[in-house]
Amino acid sequence: MTGFLGTRAGVFSDLLLVSLLVLVPAFTTGYFLARRHKGAWHRLAMLISYSFVLIFVIIYIIHNLVEGFPPFRGDRFSNYNIIYLIIGLTHSLLAIAALIMGGRQIYLGNKFSSSKSNWTMRAEDRIVHARFGVKTLIIFVSTTITGILLYFWVFVAGTVK
Repeated sequence: MTGFLGTRAGVFSDLLLVSLLVLVPAFTTGYFLARRHKGAWHRLAMLISYSFVLIFVIIYIIHNLVEGFPPFRGDRFSNYNIIYLIIGLTHSLLAIAALIMGGRQIYLGNKFSSSKSNWTMRAEDRIVHARFGVKTLIIFVSTTITGILLYFWVFVAGTVK
């Protein structure tokens, strides 16, 4: 199975990479909407973005069922395999943290809204939500970076003999 990005990755792997590259600007846009006090637009952007993250996770699970994990190459303790494990483990831990933190942000955003019709927050609640939001965005961007590194390592650098 060959993907559409010209590497030896499959379609699902290419789709996941493109999804990552689309999701970061989507979350960043939501962040800047919040900074500009566009609460309703921020809420909509973040809910849509997080929904796409959940779809991304489903695609990732299907990807692993269809294509499987990239196999180890040669000796289990070769440099290639050790680097793959380090990047993969880091990526997995960051991805789990991003999912949990994003879910918590949605919960806090809805919980703190004092007027459900306007989706406004009290000033002290906004500070809590904003501080945690910045950390969540950093974790999500870090997840994306490690995902891109993993894709490159497995499907681009892994082809060099």
